[in-house]
Amino acid sequence: MDTVVHLAANPDEFATWEELERPNLDVLANVLHDFSPDRAREILGRVGEALPRGGRVLILEIVPDDERRSPPLAVAFSVATIVNTADGDAHIVPQYRSWLAEAGFGDVVVTPIEGRMVTTVIEATRALM
Repeated sequence: MDTVVHLAANPDEFATWEELERPNLDVLANVLHDFSPDRAREILGRVGEALPRGGRVLILEIVPDDERRSPPLAVAFSVATIVNTADGDAHIVPQYRSWLAEAGFGDVVVTPIEGRMVTTVIEATRALM
């Protein structure tokens, strides 16, 4: 099977997804923090609709811990995002897990990356059933 990938780094790209070939991997790199929790959930729902069963999503984001107290870079980024966007925030892992489940994804794997600007990689697979 050929791999078709959507790479989204610009929120305006979301409007054109229905015009693209159906992917089996969507990569959202530093995108969801620009949006409110409701809009981020909606975006992941659209990703779920665009992917075939068994398709995957890869999310790269700066993610603070569940109490939003560490790591320091993620906390500072969260504050900057709140100040500099209309509704954005550095969302936490339980939010991503909930949104992904709601969008039909399972097999969620969360990989923290210490010492990098992107502090977390979140991978999930669209359910086969």
